[in-house]
Amino acid sequence: MSTKKSRAKNSYTFTLRNWLLIFLCVILMFALIWGGLLLARSISTTSYRVELVEGKCDEIAAKFGDPDFEEQVTKMSVEYGVQVIIFSYPDDRIDFDSILINTSPYTPSQSNVSIEVDDFYQDIVNTCILNMINTGKTKSCDVFQTNYYDASFIIYYNLLSFGEQNFFMYASVPLSMTEDALVILNQQLAIVSVVSFILVVLLSGIIAYVISKPIKQLSGEAARMSKGDYSVFFDGNGCDEVDILAESLNFSASQLKQTQTLRQDVIANVSHDLKTPLTLIKSYAELLKDFPDAPINKREDRLNLIISETDRMTRLVNEMLKLAKEESGIIPINKETFNLSELVTKVAEAFGVKETQGYVFEIQIQPNLFVSADKPQIEKVLNNYIQNAVNYTGRDLKVKIELKDINNKARFDVVDTGKGIAEDEREKIWDRYYRASKQYTRGSGTGLGLSIVKNILTRHGFIFGVNSVVGKGSDFYFEIPLIKTAENDEETD
Repeated sequence: MSTKKSRAKNSYTFTLRNWLLIFLCVILMFALIWGGLLLARSISTTSYRVELVEGKCDEIAAKFGDPDFEEQVTKMSVEYGVQVIIFSYPDDRIDFDSILINTSPYTPSQSNVSIEVDDFYQDIVNTCILNMINTGKTKSCDVFQTNYYDASFIIYYNLLSFGEQNFFMYASVPLSMTEDALVILNQQLAIVSVVSFILVVLLSGIIAYVISKPIKQLSGEAARMSKGDYSVFFDGNGCDEVDILAESLNFSASQLKQTQTLRQDVIANVSHDLKTPLTLIKSYAELLKDFPDAPINKREDRLNLIISETDRMTRLVNEMLKLAKEESGIIPINKETFNLSELVTKVAEAFGVKETQGYVFEIQIQPNLFVSADKPQIEKVLNNYIQNAVNYTGRDLKVKIELKDINNKARFDVVDTGKGIAEDEREKIWDRYYRASKQYTRGSGTGLGLSIVKNILTRHGFIFGVNSVVGKGSDFYFEIPLIKTAENDEETD
């Protein structure tokens, strides 16, 4: 019960941790974006407003003298909040009594011009003219600080000409309008920030749940698998990375299931292989004990059987030790260049004694095929392959042994005429203690031979396998790259 509570707590903590991580990442991203916007706005708002006013006023100044000029000035004044006044400028001086155009972006109730306002305009215009004389620039746009309203204005002036008459164009817009816009923008940004924060909380929670759900499911299935339930199925729920993980776990589960089955089979087979000779040894030992005066020939038969069964157990244990060493990599691979043709001939001749038991060996060995491999281990492979053919060949007792050069590779084949191996069993025969179904064997093999062959050839990196037709027999083979030697070249010539 405590384990389930702990697992549930860990699952909740995992989801919460994902949510916090996503939430903090999104918040950090928004903070960087908003901070950048605020910084950029504080730096560029005033200069942008100055450039905007200057650009629009330049457009209006270029249209001076057009029939709809006054209409264009009024439209710009209303759209951009610009006060525009055009004075007559005879003899390089301002005539404040001669105003050609005076537009205001404000309503009539806000546009009453008092003496103080007139003084304000005269002071600013005179300052602009003095600046124009000092700098020689007939056009300018900049920010001015005034003492009348303790405020800043964007002031634009331009000296215009129409025919032989000169006119002075003055335009102004208070920066307070820009500041008011900033206040409104800040309020809107605050609202957007609050809404975004709520959405981030909700969306990050949803995303964390979606990400955590398949992982929690995988964790639950993995917990079942750790307890020995290999029938579990891992589902990634469509997420690519999780699907890859689920596929790997499913493969691991299937391999563990096969390993468990194999382990059970190994225990059963080893128990059987040891129990039978031990039972016989015990039985005949008891007979020798109970009947010490039995005839000598019977005593010798019983002792020979005990020795035979003891040898069989010794052989089984030795094969198991060999396989364990091969699989663990304790036995190193010591490659050397040797004549594989001679080695195959030697091993095949050793099996010649079987001919006295009715076996027929058909041997075809191409001479002087040199290879680089661990010679003692390859000899084990040859012995196991041929012994396997002897054990499983058909009633005609025929075994074919062949070695030849195919595509610059030494190809060894040993063919029997036995029952053959079904296609769905060909991969399993390389497992220890596995025997193909409905196979007739006349030998007393340990069930480890082909497993040892697979391990040796796999460690060498050589190609091997079996071709089999049910009812006709099997062909076990391997291929080793050839090594060119002077003796080999002479044979080729």
